[in-house]
Amino acid sequence: MAHAARRGRYARGGARRRGHDEAAGIVESIRFDSGKHVQRGALLVQLDAEADRARLATLTAQLKQARSDFARSRKLIERGVIAAADAEKSATAFEALRAQVAEQRALIDNKRIEAPFSGELGIRQIDLGQFVQPGEPVVTLQQIAPILVNFTLPEGHYGQLERGQPIELTVDAWPDQRFSGTVTAINPRVDRQTRNFKVQ
Repeated sequence: MAHAARRGRYARGGARRRGHDEAAGIVESIRFDSGKHVQRGALLVQLDAEADRARLATLTAQLKQARSDFARSRKLIERGVIAAADAEKSATAFEALRAQVAEQRALIDNKRIEAPFSGELGIRQIDLGQFVQPGEPVVTLQQIAPILVNFTLPEGHYGQLERGQPIELTVDAWPDQRFSGTVTAINPRVDRQTRNFKVQ
C-alpha cells in the first residue's frame, strides 16, 4: 500500500504530528536516501528549529522564575503579608508560562518528519534549504507487508464470506499470478445502486 509523505510529524500518507498542528519551515537536513527501507519512527527530515529552541530556552528560564515567585507568594499569603489577589496573579503567570513552554516544545517536535510505518521509500520531493508548508509532499512510502486489498462483490456472495476466511485473488498487473490472503473486514452495507458490498 503506497502512501506519500507530507509535512507533519510523520511522512506523507500517515503523516501526522502526534495530534499537534503542523509547522512550516526550512529543510535543515534530509536523513534518508531515496529507495531505501526505513523503520517506523525513523527521522526522515529535520526542519530548522534553531529560533524555536532559543525561544524555548527563554520561556523555560521565565517559567523557572515564575515558579519561584508563585511558591514565595504562597508562603507570604499564609503569613498574611500579601493579599490573595496578588498570589493569584503569580499563579496565573506561572500557569500561562507553563502552557507556553508546552506549546513551544510541541512546535519543535513538529519540525521532525518521521516515518509513520516501516516500508520502502520512493524518490524524495524536497531539497535542502527549501521552505515547505504543512501538507507538502516529502517522499512516498510503500508498505510492503501486509498489503491491504479492497474490492467489491455482488450481494449474492455476502453470506459466503466471513472474517478470517482464506481467499485467492489476481491483479491486473500480474494476471497469471494468484495471491493468497485472508478476509479482514466485510462492509455490512450494500450499495443501493450497484448492489455490491465491499471486502478487505
